[in-house]
Amino acid sequence: MPPSATPDDTQKPAAGAAAHWLGVESGGHRLLVPLAQSGEIAPPSPVLALPHVKPWVLGVTTLRGDLFTVVDLVRWLGWPVLAPAVPTRFVSFSAQLGINAVWPVDRLLGLRSADDFVPAPEPLPSPVLRQVLADAQDNVWYELDLMRLCERADFLDINDRPAAAGATQDKVE
Repeated sequence: MPPSATPDDTQKPAAGAAAHWLGVESGGHRLLVPLAQSGEIAPPSPVLALPHVKPWVLGVTTLRGDLFTVVDLVRWLGWPVLAPAVPTRFVSFSAQLGINAVWPVDRLLGLRSADDFVPAPEPLPSPVLRQVLADAQDNVWYELDLMRLCERADFLDINDRPAAAGATQDKVE
């Protein structure tokens, strides 16, 4: 194991257990992303900030020559940052979701299976979460549903520019 790695960084599903999720840590929160909804994992690249966007939109970056929006999902969820850290990876949304977005994560926590968890007695704090789980060390994990997230108008509308006074929208007839 590399000197900077922890046991969580290299954990793999138990023998015979199929991996269901990619485990990540972001802002001190442990999240599970369904493998079918996660895309490429890449080292962070420079982010160009954008004007007039919501605070959870960090900007844009390129990944293999394609343009991606960089989103802070912990901030979008309205959660506090429990453990500030410099992101070590970008995780892209699956191309099947139709959104070119990456999410900076602090740590990759490996592939996880349902056998690694039991239901946690916590309410779901967001409609984009499927369930709250606990692992054998009593760490709380939140299963994120990126498909639900990508269907939400409050996620798709990144504009934070105030409307001009007296402005009306033109109607096309």
